[in-house]
Amino acid sequence: MYIRLMRSICGLVSPMFLPSLGAFVANTYQGRFHTIVFGTGASLLGMGIMALIVGMTMLKPSLCIDKSNCPQPQSWQLAILSGDLALVAIGFGGVQPCNIAFGADQLDTRTEEGRAQLESFCNCWYFLFTVAVLVALTGVVYVQTSISWLPVCSTSKLLSQVFRGNLSEDCDRTVTANTNPTYNEK
Repeated sequence: MYIRLMRSICGLVSPMFLPSLGAFVANTYQGRFHTIVFGTGASLLGMGIMALIVGMTMLKPSLCIDKSNCPQPQSWQLAILSGDLALVAIGFGGVQPCNIAFGADQLDTRTEEGRAQLESFCNCWYFLFTVAVLVALTGVVYVQTSISWLPVCSTSKLLSQVFRGNLSEDCDRTVTANTNPTYNEK
């Protein structure tokens, strides 16, 4: 019952209502910059709490021993999760309506070149936003369910080291430190 209620509230409020409320607050009271800062802070705090919920065993229900007898979460665990999801939704509502307008404000639309830049900016913005949503809804889910994050993280770390040009230095330092116990890195 509680989960169905949360799904319906989150499904209705977050994607439709909160960005409208964020736009109203930005245009009427706070301004875009302060709304973006507040929304970013709320999102960051919400994601930090979500990491704590995932990492701390006391903040989530006990593991299922068998599928027929899974322990239900405590009411305080659900309250923490609901409050956290509310923080993330508030952050989304504060950032979503303001970020494209804040970016567009940086262009001078009084000139022909500025109007062309604005059109190009909006086209690039929506294209990249659509690509990001596509990757988030397909690529991330595929990696999570089919592969694992370990090869992805290892490959990205290796590529970052190769492109930075520090791979050989890091390997030399590691080999020297492992073979020479008196080696002190400065």
